[in-house]
Amino acid sequence: MTQEDVELRLEAARAAEMKSDYATVELLVHEAEISAQTELQKAEVLRLMGLVASENGDFTRALELLQSAESMTDSATDKIAVARIQTSIGHVHWKRSEYSEALEWHSRALALFEEGDEKSGVAFATKSMGNVYFNLRNYPKALECYERALALFKVLGEKSGMAVVANNIGLVNNRLSMYPNALEYFTLALRMHEELDEKSGIARVMGNMGIVYKRLSDFPKTLECYSRSLDLHTELGQKSGIATMTDNIGMVYNELSDYPKAIEYFTRALALQQELGDKAGIAKVIGNIGIAYSNLCDYPIALDYYAQALSLYKETGQKSAIASVFCNIGNVYNDLSNFPKALEAFVSALELYEELGEKSGIALMIGNIGIVYASSVLNVFCKI
Repeated sequence: MTQEDVELRLEAARAAEMKSDYATVELLVHEAEISAQTELQKAEVLRLMGLVASENGDFTRALELLQSAESMTDSATDKIAVARIQTSIGHVHWKRSEYSEALEWHSRALALFEEGDEKSGVAFATKSMGNVYFNLRNYPKALECYERALALFKVLGEKSGMAVVANNIGLVNNRLSMYPNALEYFTLALRMHEELDEKSGIARVMGNMGIVYKRLSDFPKTLECYSRSLDLHTELGQKSGIATMTDNIGMVYNELSDYPKAIEYFTRALALQQELGDKAGIAKVIGNIGIAYSNLCDYPIALDYYAQALSLYKETGQKSAIASVFCNIGNVYNDLSNFPKALEAFVSALELYEELGEKSGIALMIGNIGIVYASSVLNVFCKI
């Protein structure tokens, strides 16, 4: 492979990264790795390998690869290369729910992209900062970032980037319960992905449209969207997407109170996540199995699954997910009238939400703690 071929593959990998198509990134980077010769090429290979490791839930390995890539570059002479590495490090911290660190790295990258007048990089870093604010539930700030990124991608004529950001704006509107607006942006993103024949993007947007219909309790439409997304991921051989959609379908059956069917889908998803070695994905599915057993009032099994999920999330460092599992554990103990244990779990979740600055989580936990105190008082009263 010539050096020109290496550069073409790295460029294609970056384009796939823009679309969050990490299966394609992995394929291209392995092709480029063998023939990469210059320090910048080797650094870019390491950066992309770090992103793939991150998507597979191996955050420690991801940071090791990215730090190695950073050590091979010079911010004075290789500004754009360094900026790409920095925003990738920010991405890993975002995946680990380390939002302050994520914002710091993305801000550094943004400054370098602006210095180098790399508008596509500015758009990408700005979009990435929007993702962090989205997870912090700071939706006005998230929208500000997404709208700036959308405008930049539009000026650049990068329709794929526009589609990704339109999808993200749809996600914000979904969180704000503005479902017609969410569907409008998802439809816009879907149309652009279809025009570009980006099946991976179509699959992602269809999955997100399914989330909106699930919120609207339109479960037939939800299953239709999830099934189309699942079919596309299957066609593309994207095991991570297949696992996610299989898990999502299980969640629909959980909502429909068809818990055996839900557990059937969760079990399939779990096998796929284990095959991928994605600890975060494994933890999520195991937590969902716990929810199904909790709904079946099979509390010992539910607690066992929650304990497994909690252990895995602690390994990956995903604090928001850890808080969510603590909340579920608290709900089980509250149902069992074990109020001290319920309180302990809810307080653990509250502390994490406070650390992360997740206001909706803080509000939920304060409400749950209030319910525990009320239930414990009522329990004592009933025994008198």
